[in-house]
Amino acid sequence: MRTVILALAVVFLTASLCPAATPSPDAYSAMKTQLPTYIRKEMSLNSVKGLSIAVVDGQRVVWSQGFGYADEAAKVPAGPDTVYRAGSISKVVTSMHVLQLVQAGRLGLDDDVRAHVPEFSIRNRFADTPPITPRMIMSHHSGLPTDVVAGMWAEHPMTLAAYIPTLARESMASPPATEWRYSNVAFSLLGRMIENIEGRDFAEAMRLGLLEPLGMRDSSYVLTAPLARRFSTGYRGGKPAPSPTLRDQPTGSLYCTVEDLSRFISAVLADGAGVIPPDGLREALHAPFEGLPLDFGHRQGLGWMLSGLTLADGRPVAWHGGTAIPFQAFLAVEPDLKLGVAILANSEEASRFASTLAVKALDMAMEAKTGQGAPFKPRPKAPKAADVPREELAGYAGNYATLAGQLGSVWLDGGDLKMWLWDRTVDLLPLGNGKFLPRQEALFGLATRAMPELSFEYRTVDGREALVLFGHPMPLPFEKIPHRTVPEAWLRRLGAYSTDAPGEGICYKGIELALKDGLLTAAITVSTGVEGAPTAKAVFPLVPVSDDEAVIGGMGTGTGAVVRAEGGGLYHSGYDFRPVR
Repeated sequence: MRTVILALAVVFLTASLCPAATPSPDAYSAMKTQLPTYIRKEMSLNSVKGLSIAVVDGQRVVWSQGFGYADEAAKVPAGPDTVYRAGSISKVVTSMHVLQLVQAGRLGLDDDVRAHVPEFSIRNRFADTPPITPRMIMSHHSGLPTDVVAGMWAEHPMTLAAYIPTLARESMASPPATEWRYSNVAFSLLGRMIENIEGRDFAEAMRLGLLEPLGMRDSSYVLTAPLARRFSTGYRGGKPAPSPTLRDQPTGSLYCTVEDLSRFISAVLADGAGVIPPDGLREALHAPFEGLPLDFGHRQGLGWMLSGLTLADGRPVAWHGGTAIPFQAFLAVEPDLKLGVAILANSEEASRFASTLAVKALDMAMEAKTGQGAPFKPRPKAPKAADVPREELAGYAGNYATLAGQLGSVWLDGGDLKMWLWDRTVDLLPLGNGKFLPRQEALFGLATRAMPELSFEYRTVDGREALVLFGHPMPLPFEKIPHRTVPEAWLRRLGAYSTDAPGEGICYKGIELALKDGLLTAAITVSTGVEGAPTAKAVFPLVPVSDDEAVIGGMGTGTGAVVRAEGGGLYHSGYDFRPVR
């Protein structure tokens, strides 16, 4: 997302780019006095050490402030100029640079990426699939797997030039242009495309093409010495936590301040401000694969999420969250009102309220700008259980691939339907017509106060059955995994495997194949990279597709990745695992 347009748009500051009706600074006084109270309360409740926020109205930053500490031990306060990691907000910025290259005629949104990255190849078990394009990548419809975990976090990660050829050992997770599947792998491929087209390192291409022309001089995809002097400490559980370097720079490596993100927001609200092409920006805020059955209503633009969060009057906002261990970030804009907000935090726990804070800030900005408060909405009545026959409820029972493909289950306990998710049991209140209300407060951390009304709906699409969780900013399909006969070749491989590959941050240490009620499963031992922290096991349903390959079952992010028998052991996500003797 770095282009070679060097003109620093003077029009960026002109009145002609401002909305016709611009409120006086005093109009935002309520927001400036009320939001800090809310922020401090949430930071205290969630042990968040430092947070910075900026609210933008067109070409003006109407409010920016830091809260808490950038470095608690040294008593360095957080401010608008504190440098944080922005995580996956990087994808939005990367996408904007690709649109610059499109405008310059150096690539097309529907080009085969192999035309620009000839060193890229990947295994493909699907027949007659179209080529992967930049449009597919930026809208997360490429079919590429979500991650290659090995080497993703490292103090000295491999370059994109070295990493992309290693994808030849990976496999497509789904056919392109068929379903939304979030993919860091895909954005790394996009970054390598930028490098090949421009003939320079990705971070440098971004600096010259987009960041400097927008005046984002405190932003970089690598931690430079000047930025390091204002770089916040990261925290988890109230304690300093390591933040290793990310290999996948285009996906989540941006270091920046809320001051710089406000410049980016203003450019978006000014139709690109002469730096981002207006036509490209309109493409970015359009969902190219809208309506695909397996997307369950989710709308994804080029980089931007376009559904799932709305203002109090029902207006949808374009947004993206970000996580870069342990930093959290959130970016949202409402283009029609010319409003935006950027939030950066140094603590993992800020994920619990960042989206809520963003929507709250935009709601207050909308009221300040329009003079109209949120319309009154009567509190919905609590739903009542429907009288659903026991035999119908029993039909929902079975094994499910839940979040990121992890194994869950649904069963009938007397006359009650229950679900096992990760480490807890959730009661499912039947509402009729295949709909259920999860009776579990703050359901495994997914319920945000921005979108509190969670419900499940049973859907069948292309012969695949799923309980889809709605009410989260993105629909989350939990696919039902039918029982299949496990091939003898896989039964012979049951047992434990380990790897001695080094790793920092989140990394894998071992994998164990087992049968659970006749279902083939893979239990992966995961290390968080935190000194003294225990490893954890994540259990996934495995669906054999041949005698040598099985895939992690399910739909959406984290699913479809291959476990392959290779060289007397197993290969998965960049790791070679050997049998434990």
